[in-house]
Amino acid sequence: MTPRTKVSVHRDRMTAVIKLLLDKGFVEDGVTATEQVRIPTVQTPVFGGAGGTLATFGGRQRFSHPVSKVKATVGLVTTFFYTVNNKTTKPIAHLRTKDFDEVLEVVTKITK
Repeated sequence: MTPRTKVSVHRDRMTAVIKLLLDKGFVEDGVTATEQVRIPTVQTPVFGGAGGTLATFGGRQRFSHPVSKVKATVGLVTTFFYTVNNKTTKPIAHLRTKDFDEVLEVVTKITK
């Protein structure tokens, strides 16, 4: 599988999870913050910030369920469900986005 095809498969899985969330009453709630960092590689280790390769972290889509107050972030690889109380995050589930049946099970429990 080529890297481009792999990303397409991940995007399809992410789209399926987002559609599920929207169908079950979740609403869009922005995106997580992004950060660009340099990651060292064997070919170009980081020396003084000039080496390595640039990578972007964050930018995951965020959703919230207005009734249960559960929030979710959905990325290409993982989906995270949590609640926030007094600025403290309480995890509910951290799943691989490709495991649609597990995501469906958690969403079903949340939206009962």
